Amino acid sequence: MYKQLPHGVKIGITRSIVTSFEDYMKTIEWREEKFDMQHFLEQWKDYIYTQSTWIHKVDDKVKEHADFHQALATKVNEKIAELVNEDPTEEQVHILKEHGVQNIDSFCKLEAQYRINHLIVK
Repeated sequence: MYKQLPHGVKIGITRSIVTSFEDYMKTIEWREEKFDMQHFLEQWKDYIYTQSTWIHKVDDKVKEHADFHQALATKVNEKIAELVNEDPTEEQVHILKEHGVQNIDSFCKLEAQYRINHLIVK
């Protein structure tokens, strides 16, 4: 069912997951122990219905189908796994090291950028 969606809708789904995940992790200050999948999913749902256009391009019958929900759950899990396993860039590592940040090797690219942004704001 997911595979039959238009390419633009699939891109929109992926973007909504990435944006929502990044925003959610910012709200919990990238503290993994605070991560709650249910809270993330609620935030993602709010995002897709208020800020995303792809949800309105999917037929209501498709949205109600269990296979569609399963495909979305799989996509969310895959995308989150991909994001948290993406290594920081060399530039990010360099900036963090310059500022004496510890445990950089445990950061993913998104967390590294969050930490950099936090350093700049201070």
